[in-house]
Amino acid sequence: MGRSYSTQDIRAQDITAQDRFDYWKDVVESTYASSSTNKQLNEGEFAGELSVKSLGSSALITRIQSTPIEYQETILGQRTEDYFICLSLCPRALLSQNGLSSVQLEKDIVVYDNNLPFCYAFPEGDNQIVISVPHAVLSQHFPEVQSYLNQTLHRKTPLSTLLVTMIQSTWETEELEDVFGDRVLITLLHLLRTAFEANEPSSIQAVQQYKFDKLALAKEFILANLVDSELNVEKISQQLHISARTLSRLFARENTTVMRWLWQQRLNACHRALLMKTNLPISKIAYDYGFSNLSHFNKLFKEEYGITPSDLRQQ
Repeated sequence: MGRSYSTQDIRAQDITAQDRFDYWKDVVESTYASSSTNKQLNEGEFAGELSVKSLGSSALITRIQSTPIEYQETILGQRTEDYFICLSLCPRALLSQNGLSSVQLEKDIVVYDNNLPFCYAFPEGDNQIVISVPHAVLSQHFPEVQSYLNQTLHRKTPLSTLLVTMIQSTWETEELEDVFGDRVLITLLHLLRTAFEANEPSSIQAVQQYKFDKLALAKEFILANLVDSELNVEKISQQLHISARTLSRLFARENTTVMRWLWQQRLNACHRALLMKTNLPISKIAYDYGFSNLSHFNKLFKEEYGITPSDLRQQ
C-alpha cells in the first residue's frame, strides 16, 4: 500500500509557516531515521510531499519532493546504518560527506552513508527517488560500495540509463510482497555495482582495448581471406566469436562498414597487383582477390581510382 505525507495535510487555521516546516522535519526524520538541521533556501512558503513504500523485507523506496531546502546532519544526530541510493529528478543537488563534494543533475545517481554526517542541498527544489538499504544488505551484493560513496554516476553512460529506468519502474510499481521485493532489490544492487564499475577509468580503458583488439583481428582475418568471394559479415563475426552487430559497431567507429572496408582492401590489393604482376591477366588478378564479376570489378575500380584496370596497366 505505502503511505504519503504532505505539508498540505496541515490545514488548521492557526498553523504558522514554522509549524509547517517543523512538521516536514519530523516526517523526514521518522522516515529516514536521521536527525537533521533543515534550512529553507527560498523566501516563499515551504511545501513538501513524501511517499514511502517497502522494497522487500529490509529496504524502503521513497519519493521526496519539496521547495528549495538544505538538510544537514551532525555527528550528534541519531542515525541508522543505512546507505541511501538517490536518483535525482531535480535540476541540481549538492552533496557533501566525509570531505567529498559532488553535484547531481537530473537523472544522476549517488550513494551516501546515513551513518555519517552530511549536507545535502537542493537550491531549485528537492525531487528524488531514494532507496534506503541497510549496510549489511548492500555490502553483501556490492562489497566495494565504500569506494564509490558520494561519487556521481552520470546519466549519460549506457548502464546508468538502464539503472535509472529500473529505479523509476520500481517506484511506479505497486508495493511488492517481500519475496519479490527482495529479488528486485538484489537485481538493482547488482546493476548499481556493475554501473559504477563500468564507469571506472580502468574499465573504460579495458573496453577500448578489447574493441581495438577485436577490430585488429577482424581486419587481419579479412586481409588473409580476400580470395573468398563469399566472405561476409556473418562469416567474419563467427570467426571472431562476436555478434554481427558488434562487428558492425567496431567498423562504424572508423566511419565505415565491414563490407565497405572489405571491398576497399580488395581494390587496393588488385591495384598493387596490376602494378607489380604485369604478366597476369586482369581477370586472374580480380578473381584472386575475391571479385567474381569482372564488369563489377572494372566499375568499382574506375570509381575508386579514376581509371580502368586496363588503362592503368597500359600506363
